[in-house]
Amino acid sequence: MEIRNTFEVPVGVDTTWSALTDVERVAQCMPGAELSDVGEDGTYKGKVKVKVGPISMAFAGEAVFVELDEPGKRMKLKAKGRELRGRGAAEATVVSEMTAAGGSKTEVLIITELQLTGSVAQFGRNMISDVSTHLVDQFADCLKSQLAGDGVQAEAAIAKAGKGVPGIRLFFSALGKAIKRFFRRLFGRSKDDGGTTGEGGEQS
Repeated sequence: MEIRNTFEVPVGVDTTWSALTDVERVAQCMPGAELSDVGEDGTYKGKVKVKVGPISMAFAGEAVFVELDEPGKRMKLKAKGRELRGRGAAEATVVSEMTAAGGSKTEVLIITELQLTGSVAQFGRNMISDVSTHLVDQFADCLKSQLAGDGVQAEAAIAKAGKGVPGIRLFFSALGKAIKRFFRRLFGRSKDDGGTTGEGGEQS
């Protein structure tokens, strides 16, 4: 599945590029992430903890930059990991593109191609997308604080991100959004059908 997220930081593209290619710095702002080793070939190894509703998972894996286009401010990262209790695996290709947003600001577009197997794959695309957006928002808040040079706010943001995803609250938030989308589609279809439904539910 493809997931797109965007955020804006209060610095120019060159500064943003330097920050996002500093994996050790980036890892500090990744909710639930822990960088454990950097190989001589440029491969980064670590762990990521994710909690969604009643399910808590810890993945161990590795990531490597496969493209670093500094003039074009575009990077591509490939990552893969396995759940430590054998409940699944994940592979992702993450492309980040940076463009000037005016006033010494930068817009960052993150495009993630994600493949999941095992327990985590039971969640639908919409819920996974909502969780991804929440994680990116946490990451962006932390990164903004770092780039703004506010040490106190940055430390607070890092600490907040390090606590991981608030599972139950995030689960019901994502579920609520999914339900709203369902009813929008339901009532939209009812209007298209003339506002009538059969005894067993909506008409096909």
